[in-house]
Amino acid sequence: MVIADPISLIYVIVSWILTSVIFTLVIALLNNFRKKQTTGTLLLAIIYIVFFISRFSITMSYQLQLLGLKEHNATLIFLSIATTTALAAVSFLYIFSCRHLLKDAEVTKLVTFFFIVAVWAVFLTITVVDVLIPGFLWATRLTDFTADLQNISFVPILTVIQVVLQSIIFLRIIIRSFIIAKRTNEITRKRGLQMIGYGLLVYFLGGMMGGIFYALQLQSGALSFSLWVFRSLILLTAYIMMYIGWLLPDWFRKRVRKKTWFEQKLIVDSKS
Repeated sequence: MVIADPISLIYVIVSWILTSVIFTLVIALLNNFRKKQTTGTLLLAIIYIVFFISRFSITMSYQLQLLGLKEHNATLIFLSIATTTALAAVSFLYIFSCRHLLKDAEVTKLVTFFFIVAVWAVFLTITVVDVLIPGFLWATRLTDFTADLQNISFVPILTVIQVVLQSIIFLRIIIRSFIIAKRTNEITRKRGLQMIGYGLLVYFLGGMMGGIFYALQLQSGALSFSLWVFRSLILLTAYIMMYIGWLLPDWFRKRVRKKTWFEQKLIVDSKS
């Protein structure tokens, strides 16, 4: 029987909480699609479904490691799924944003999407190879496979490509959201666009924290645990902010349109 240490148990609990929140948002978005039956609501639901698959895979890898199966094939497969689905989410986000925010030409859309698919295909291919050749993807040194690649690891290379690609798309959407929000007079739409911009910015920062986390090999200790929990809270906030910004639920519309006490006081004073 494997006795779990408290820190590992907290990792699993926090990760399951985050997974449950995303699952709740997925259900809400699917319900929204059922009501509206539009391509936009479908794409938005798909984005969060991919988010959920990625987070669920990460959570399962933590769960398996907690059970003492760190080197098991199932753990590596879940980690591989998490890696590939993160890039898939970016592709759907780009497609969705092109419908509402970005004004890319058809050639730009085609080239961008082709590049995303090409990178994703490489991720997927290497993931499949990793199943056939255990340790191929996640090895820190590849001396067992070829001496010419003894100082190369696929994880950093793929991570750099993914980070650069995601950064370009995220920053474009973030900047465009704030630009349109500044030009918009309708208060609900303005606040929604700002929520999208800030939500994506928070998500982007959370992703950068993850990259720094692994680049510095902060995989143990109090600092590692604190940063991981903080990053989890950041991602949770980002998922909710983006959901609110894209969907604009009724309670948010009412809250935005409602005048503050200060504004109501000014109106009363001006009439008296």
